[in-house]
Amino acid sequence: MLPCPPNAMIGTYDLPVRHCIDFSGVKDVTRVKIPDALTRFREFKFNDKLLRISYMTARLTYCATRASFFKDGIFYKKGDFISLDPNKDEFNRIFVEANKNLSYYDYSNPSKPFEVKTYDFLDKGDERSGLINAAMQYKAAGNDIAKNFGNIVKVVVAGVVVIVFVKTYQNLSIKR
Repeated sequence: MLPCPPNAMIGTYDLPVRHCIDFSGVKDVTRVKIPDALTRFREFKFNDKLLRISYMTARLTYCATRASFFKDGIFYKKGDFISLDPNKDEFNRIFVEANKNLSYYDYSNPSKPFEVKTYDFLDKGDERSGLINAAMQYKAAGNDIAKNFGNIVKVVVAGVVVIVFVKTYQNLSIKR
């Protein structure tokens, strides 16, 4: 495995990092061919809204830049993710061989126009489905309940105070 680039650290949490081929720059999407061989990659997804294909990289095979800390399911001051998954070169090669007619981003000449680029990203649920998404939704609901629990307690205490006040006032009114 290659070392992380400068100013990046190896990932220490098992986060859902995806390697992606983004062809949103292609004007006529019918020119893009997605070979069946790509669907065999781990959790392959085609996002028709963002015009990209991606797969889940191997566990703990990423670097993160400028990532300060991870707490309560949230990255604070998160940076970029760089996959070190050895399968990403094969993923890219299969796509390029099937789509030689497209122009690709050239790192040596960034000003050259291109239609296709690759990058890695942290999957926050927009690419996932099924059990992982459901677990994330239950976790979010649990966090909301915990946050609102304090408000519920305040309402109950206020209600009890009002009831005690009303009962006391009624008792005083009856005794007169």
